[in-house]
Amino acid sequence: MRRAAERAGARALGISLPHANYVSSESWEALRGLGRPSHPDELTTDVPDRANLAACAAAQLECLELTQAFRTRERDALLYYPLDTHMNAAGNRALAELVAPVLERALDSRP
Repeated sequence: MRRAAERAGARALGISLPHANYVSSESWEALRGLGRPSHPDELTTDVPDRANLAACAAAQLECLELTQAFRTRERDALLYYPLDTHMNAAGNRALAELVAPVLERALDSRP
């Protein structure tokens, strides 16, 4: 991705976007109730982020980790639909609010 972006005169950005099971206790409980193998540590682990950050580092890509910010925001409003685990409107709004400043800085620093 990085090389393709560079060939096009652009920059690539990795985003460690959390799955609902790592953020939303409501989604975690709903899917566990359907029989999904689950462990409570999923709601506090950083293993998926570390894997994404390592992959981005290997590809020489900047990576934005969003799990902790999503966990914080999830306390105030549900960010995912419980059963299908996609972000709802509040989740998409949170994503936009978290990513926009990074993109704005990248655009402002263009040569």
